[in-house]
Amino acid sequence: GPGGWSDGDSRLDRVVSARDAGPMTDASERRVRPWPLLNADSATSRPEAAPPPQRPPLPMLGASDRAVRVHTVTEADQSPWEIAITASRARLAPWNPSGPGMVSVHLARQSEALRTFLIRAHKGMGGHDVVGSVHISVDPGAPWGALLSYDAYDPYAQRRLFSAGFRLVLGLAFASNEGLGLSRLAANVAPANERSTALLLSTGF
Repeated sequence: GPGGWSDGDSRLDRVVSARDAGPMTDASERRVRPWPLLNADSATSRPEAAPPPQRPPLPMLGASDRAVRVHTVTEADQSPWEIAITASRARLAPWNPSGPGMVSVHLARQSEALRTFLIRAHKGMGGHDVVGSVHISVDPGAPWGALLSYDAYDPYAQRRLFSAGFRLVLGLAFASNEGLGLSRLAANVAPANERSTALLLSTGF
């Protein structure tokens, strides 16, 4: 699954209007009054624009059982996540052709409207411990409330570890105190992806 620029546009309109106005004319004396010149002193005396407010950090969410743990992503997860995607790229290509370069994109997009969870094995294999990823895109105005998408990575596919972690993520999605507090969650899956469909049916979708 998983702006507006009204303020910038209004500033641009004011600049264009000033330029279109041209020189001011005094009607009584018919003299042209030029625009005041901007000198170095006046330029440096202007107060600097205040920096944009810092966005508060997103709360970390997580859960675990005997086989796996799940948590929301951070910058520290980039390298193992990229390794997992690279190892699974050929198998995932028919359903999700994105490559490891998308990891940085997902990390940059994390917000209250998009939370990504990684499923991690307690005992790693194949050079990494990332079993899979689950993205939850929240849209309060949509009838479905939130939409999820996911990938299972090699060599953990078909070892039941992903389904265990997927259930933990669903629990966090609906938890009100230490989760996302969702009331409805939908999944978008290709009909030909029978394994993905079976996972959804086994978890109550």
